[in-house]
Amino acid sequence: MASQIVCDNGHRDYSGCRKAARVISQNGVLKPCQRCGSNRRYVVSHEYGKVTVHYEVVKVFALRSPSQAEEEGYDPMVFLMKNLKSGEKIVWPYYWKKARNGKWANGQFPPLLSIEELKTVIKHLDQDSE
Repeated sequence: MASQIVCDNGHRDYSGCRKAARVISQNGVLKPCQRCGSNRRYVVSHEYGKVTVHYEVVKVFALRSPSQAEEEGYDPMVFLMKNLKSGEKIVWPYYWKKARNGKWANGQFPPLLSIEELKTVIKHLDQDSE
């Protein structure tokens, strides 16, 4: 799996996917590209056998506030992503955790969600998702 923040003109932003996910969860969109002013997108590529599928993150629901995530060292989120080829929308539970060095690192497995958290996620992602 590869993730990147890229603008419509192909400029890549290496400031971090967690930071971008947080911005999308709070503002709904990323700020324009600093180089050219065009729209930026969070694109995730998944490899399934010999097939690579590219998705755009269209909505993010963060299950912890920034301060809670910082305090716990655990930042679970759920992404609503759109397949760039077919337009199909999928849901991807994801998380970051604090590594031993204190920096944020990707989680390897989907976050554990309570039934109530899952209900909240579904309600949030279903709002204006069309």
